[in-house]
Amino acid sequence: MKAGDVRICPLCQSRNKAKWEFCARCGESLQAVPLDTESATDASDEESATKGSGGFPLGWGTAALVLVGVAATAWLFSGQRPVPTRPDPSVFAVPVIVTPPPSLEAPPVPASRRQMGIGRDMLADGNYGAAVEVLAQSVAEDPEDATTRYVYAQALWQTNAQAEAVSQFREAARLSPRNVEYRGDLAKALAATGQTEEAIAEYQAALELKPDSPVWLRSLAGLQSQAGRPAEAASLLKRAATLRPADADVQQSLAVALDQSGNAAGAEEAYRKALAADPQAATSRALLANVWMRQGKSDDAIALVREGIALNPKSVELQRDLGSLLEAAGRTSDAVAAYREYAGQAPSAPDAAKIAERARMLEQQARRPSSGGPS
Repeated sequence: MKAGDVRICPLCQSRNKAKWEFCARCGESLQAVPLDTESATDASDEESATKGSGGFPLGWGTAALVLVGVAATAWLFSGQRPVPTRPDPSVFAVPVIVTPPPSLEAPPVPASRRQMGIGRDMLADGNYGAAVEVLAQSVAEDPEDATTRYVYAQALWQTNAQAEAVSQFREAARLSPRNVEYRGDLAKALAATGQTEEAIAEYQAALELKPDSPVWLRSLAGLQSQAGRPAEAASLLKRAATLRPADADVQQSLAVALDQSGNAAGAEEAYRKALAADPQAATSRALLANVWMRQGKSDDAIALVREGIALNPKSVELQRDLGSLLEAAGRTSDAVAAYREYAGQAPSAPDAAKIAERARMLEQQARRPSSGGPS
């Protein structure tokens, strides 16, 4: 081999003589390392670097000492490294929340309340008579409980004890004056028993607590109309229509109130809105036709009703209304045909026989020769 051939240690990159089997610096095996040729100067430097103080090359003994030193150093440093600690499993454990026991026990339910619950269940099951008996006892035990009074009133109403029911509704509202449900049902019971003015006062009180209730606005408006105050009714229904602009029934009620108060133009507009919301609203269509008849628009009125019949051929009421409009317009033969159509479509209607008789009389009048003057 050439004097300049060396083996480069793959581990520490030091240069070793070609004949060495182990690296002089780190002891790494050089048996599989290929030879590397370098200059004579580099070789002499390597040779001088690998000679001892006496000028002799490093031998097997020196290499062994080097290996021992490397191993000792590795052991020393490995002993000084901190041993990695394992993660504490309790870090990821789900915490257990301990709820302290309540300091005070829940107060026991009064016997009257338990009795009221039993009576309410009976009322829900339709066992009205038994509910009345149980609830009467509950009221006797706790007469100042508004809820018990209210449930008792409902049970009494179901047994047709209306006067007693109204009394209990009144007591419930007195004990809980800001409960809108109690006030509203008291107003409803008063209206049903003919106590109109008191019912109006209760509906007004309920609306003060809940001013945006379309149901109560309509109910109060109906009572105002019954009391002969259509303008007040129209004012209430305008509020209801603002809350429910697409409600055909609200618009129809408003139209009736406006018509009754003499505002035909407002009534016509409200009827149109009702029909826009529900084109098959037969009552609104018939009432608007009557408004037009009073204005002399008989052809428009008749056309409006015929349009409704085309939309809903089963609307027998419109068929009857058509006959009335035709008769009022002087179109007798058409009126007879419309009346008979109605009687044939609704033979069991309460007025079917009367309408059929009306058709027969009109037909006879049409056949009767007109009376002439003396010859």
